Amino acid sequence: MQSLKVRAAALPRIQWNGQTVITTELLAQLYETEAKHIQQNFARNSLRFNSGLHYYKVSGRALKDLRPSLRGLQISAKTRSLILWTDRGATRHAKMIETDRAWDAFSALEDHYFKQFDVDPDLEPATADDKEILHVAAYRLSVRNKVPISTGHTIHNEAAGTKHYSELTKGGVKQAVQASAPLIERTATEEHFAKIQARKNAVTGPTSQLALPLHDPPGQVS
Repeated sequence: MQSLKVRAAALPRIQWNGQTVITTELLAQLYETEAKHIQQNFARNSLRFNSGLHYYKVSGRALKDLRPSLRGLQISAKTRSLILWTDRGATRHAKMIETDRAWDAFSALEDHYFKQFDVDPDLEPATADDKEILHVAAYRLSVRNKVPISTGHTIHNEAAGTKHYSELTKGGVKQAVQASAPLIERTATEEHFAKIQARKNAVTGPTSQLALPLHDPPGQVS
C-alpha cells in the first residue's frame, strides 16, 4: 500500500474544468489492468457514467489547448479525443474491477492525487473561447495604434509570460487583457511597459526594451 501512495503522489497532475482528473492509461496502471478493460467497462456501463460528473471527453480545439499540460504522458499525436476521469469516475471503475488492488489504488489516489491540494482555476489551460477576447483586443490595438495585429498577440504573450497562445492559462488571459487595455485606450505609462517587460524577461531572459509606436487616433491632433 505504501508503494501505491508514493506512485499516486508522483503522478503528473492533470487539471480540467476546475478539477483534478486522470487519464485512462494512468488509471489502468495503478489498478493493474489494461487500458482496454477500463474502456470496455465504460462502454458496457455507459448509463452509469455522467459527463461532467464522472468524466470529461476532450476533443478538437480543447484537446489541442490541453496538450501542453500533458507533456510526458505519451499521449499520441493521433489521438482525436481523450477521456479524463474524475475521482467519482475512478470510484466507478474500482467497483467494476472488484479487486483488492483496485480499491487500494483508489484509496491512494483519493488521498494523494485527487485531494492533495485545492485547484486554482487560474492555472487551468485557457480554452479557445477564453482566448477569443484576445483576438478582439489585438485587432483593436492594431487599429488604434496603426501596428500589425501580430504586435497585439506578441504583447499578450509577453504580458502572460508565455511564448505561444497554446501555453496560456485562464489567469494568463486575464493578465493579457489587463495589459493591453491601457494600450488600446492610449493611457499606458512607463509602469505598464515595465510590467510587461518583466514578465517577458522571465520567459526569454533580458532583451531589448519593449517598443510600441503609439500614434494618435485618426482625427486627433498631436
